[in-house]
Amino acid sequence: MNAAPKPKNKGGRPRAPVLPNSTSDRARLADRIREAEAARELASTAYASAKSVANETLLLQADLAICSAWAAYLRSIDNHVHALKYSENATRIAGRISSLRELAAVDTLEELKERAHQVDSARRAGGH
Repeated sequence: MNAAPKPKNKGGRPRAPVLPNSTSDRARLADRIREAEAARELASTAYASAKSVANETLLLQADLAICSAWAAYLRSIDNHVHALKYSENATRIAGRISSLRELAAVDTLEELKERAHQVDSARRAGGH
């Protein structure tokens, strides 16, 4: 009447991920690569028209998406050497994105300080 109890996972090693072996899964991964490359073209055009930290961040995010998509596709076809190279590039790009985001945050903070100084000066001049 009672089924045998299921053994509980006691914090052991997680189950190994299953690689996509079907052709449709590989086609889906290939579509992700094409989408990422199209997004990079758009980001590249935006960066070429206006070189800003925000546009460079978008360009690097598109590069990161391409690296991740290629790494996933190469792992799916058991080409782990090249997948590792793309993963290393993704790590390097992620570091650059982090640096640019920090730079953008510092710039934003400086702009906010400038704005606060202007508002305070205007209040003092107005007698408030």
